[in-house]
Amino acid sequence: MKREYSYGSVFIVNMIFAILSGLASYVIMTLLNLNESNFLVGFIRGIITLFSSFLITAGLINNRTGGVGDYLNQVSRINGKVIIINLLVLLISTAITYLLGTGAILSVISKNPLSLLSATSVGYLATIVFDLLTTYTNHILVDPRNKNQPISESIKDIFSTSIKLLGKTITVYLLYILIPVAILAGLLTILFLATDDPMTTLGIGVIVGGLFFIYFLIIGPIIRARIADNYLDYKGDLKREDDIFTEERYDNNHTITRNV
Repeated sequence: MKREYSYGSVFIVNMIFAILSGLASYVIMTLLNLNESNFLVGFIRGIITLFSSFLITAGLINNRTGGVGDYLNQVSRINGKVIIINLLVLLISTAITYLLGTGAILSVISKNPLSLLSATSVGYLATIVFDLLTTYTNHILVDPRNKNQPISESIKDIFSTSIKLLGKTITVYLLYILIPVAILAGLLTILFLATDDPMTTLGIGVIVGGLFFIYFLIIGPIIRARIADNYLDYKGDLKREDDIFTEERYDNNHTITRNV
């Protein structure tokens, strides 16, 4: 079920943290003379991404139609459990990416370059699987109905919910990412094969690359909203009495609206 939400708020918050992530990565790489594939760079970037993901998810679950300020104010929902579980997920994800992805690739290149494709595939596959199994991490953590849930139960709930909603999650990614990317890639291949002029080929590549960039900027908030819809379809919409936070602001403004 598609529910009403503030697309503009999600988009702006996404952009704010994308810029912060880029700036932080640049500063760290410059000051410490690190490359982009460094573990520390990936970890810092991951922290910023998780923080933005938490704020957006909290907004989509608790105050979908709120403004940018309402989404940013979801920071008040961060507590020790949120920090511990998110850091745990980030550490595991970063370790998988580095050990089976970047780290494995560097090792393979030095020992057996012919095995590069296999190492790359394993790394990406492992990362994707783990991300799918933890898709609903912040949805569980920001749901006020789970406020008193201990860390161990929250972790179980995260994996359980992500597994049960796996089919719907994959469907969202297929619909909004994989199929459009496959279509654009197919068109790009046809255009490349249809021309022998290097400059024309370069121009086509730049245009298609720009289209990809614009598309992913536009589609990001929609994907997040559809994932949140999956969660609410499974767990049920929040009711006013479900918001057990004590802040008066949330008591007065907590609403969930929907389109039928």
